[in-house]
Amino acid sequence: MNDSSNDLLAGWLLRQAGRAADDSVRTVCLLDSRGCARRVPWARDVEQLTVAWRSGGQWLVDDVRAGSVCIRPETNLAGEPRDDVDLDMELLSGPPVDAEAMEELAIRGGLIRAIQICGALDRMVGLCVDHASTRQQFGRSIGRFQAVRTMLADAASESALANAATVAAVDSAANGSPDPFAVAVAVARSCATHAAASVSRIAHQIRGAIGTTAEHDLHRYTLAAQAWRSEFGSTAQWDDLVGGIAARSGRRGAMGAACRLTGARPVESRPGPSLLRFPPPGTYPARVTFVVSGPGGVRLAVPRPVPAPGRAPDGFFAESLAPALSAEGTRTGNGGRAPRTRGRGRR
Repeated sequence: MNDSSNDLLAGWLLRQAGRAADDSVRTVCLLDSRGCARRVPWARDVEQLTVAWRSGGQWLVDDVRAGSVCIRPETNLAGEPRDDVDLDMELLSGPPVDAEAMEELAIRGGLIRAIQICGALDRMVGLCVDHASTRQQFGRSIGRFQAVRTMLADAASESALANAATVAAVDSAANGSPDPFAVAVAVARSCATHAAASVSRIAHQIRGAIGTTAEHDLHRYTLAAQAWRSEFGSTAQWDDLVGGIAARSGRRGAMGAACRLTGARPVESRPGPSLLRFPPPGTYPARVTFVVSGPGGVRLAVPRPVPAPGRAPDGFFAESLAPALSAEGTRTGNGGRAPRTRGRGRR
C-alpha cells in the first residue's frame, strides 16, 4: 500500500507545473540524464509516476502511467518498497517548473520524513517505558535502577526536542511563521535524524535481544527510523544547512533561532551559555548545543539531559554560537570542566 505522503508530494508538484491531478495514486521520481531514478518510494504500487528531469538548464515535469515504465523492485532497511525506475526520455514532454519549486519539493519531503521519524520515536520511548515498568529483576522493576532511568531520560528528551522542532516546522508552513520554512525544516530534520540514532540504540539496549526479532514490534520502528533518516537528504546535508544558517546568523542570531524553533525562552542574558526553559510542563531537561562538524560547518547536536546548576529541574543550558568555533565537541556550562561533586570524596 502506497504511503499517502508520496501522493501528496506528487500532486503538489503537478500543481506547480500547472497541471491538474486526478484521483490516481502517484509517487514522485527524479530522473537522471539517462532516464533512471533510484529508490523511488512505492513505484510498484502506484498508478501514475510524476517524473521530473533537467533539460536545457531547467526542470520539466510529466505524469506517466506506471505500467509503461520498467520498474525493478527494491526495498529500504525497513522493508518498504524503494524501487528503481527506467524509462525512455524521448517519450517525455511536459511544462517547466521553477528551480525554487524543486528545492521546496525536497524541503517538503524532508519535513514529511521528520514527522514520520517523530512518530517512530514516540513509539520507541513508549515501548521502553512499558518494558522498564513491567520487567522485574532483583525483586524490582528495572525502571527503578538509576542506569535505566538515565537511559529512559536520554531517549525521552531527544524525542521531545525532535517533536518540538518538527511541530515548529509544521507551524511555520501552516501559519506563515517569520522564520523561513527551509530553516525550520532543516532544524527539524537535524534534530529528528540525530534523535533516531540515539533513541534506537537506547531502545534496543533496554529491550534486549528480543527487540530485534520478528516476534517483537520494536525493530519495526527502529529500522523504519534509520531508513527514513537517509531519505530526502542525508543527516550530514541537513546538518550542513543548519550550520551554515547558524554561522551566518552570528552569536545572537543563532540563540534567537534556537529559542524560536524549539519553543524555549531565555531566563537570563549573560556572556557564554544562556539558561533556557521549555514552556510545556514536564519536559525533560536537555541541553541544546552547536558543535563543529568540520571546516566551516556547524551542526545542531541532539541534547542529553543535564541538571542546570542552581536552577529548577526544568532548566537546561543552550550554548551560544560564538562568532568563531575552532574545537570540535560540545562545551558545558562549567567552562568545559567536569562537574564538581559534593558530599562525596573520591573512592
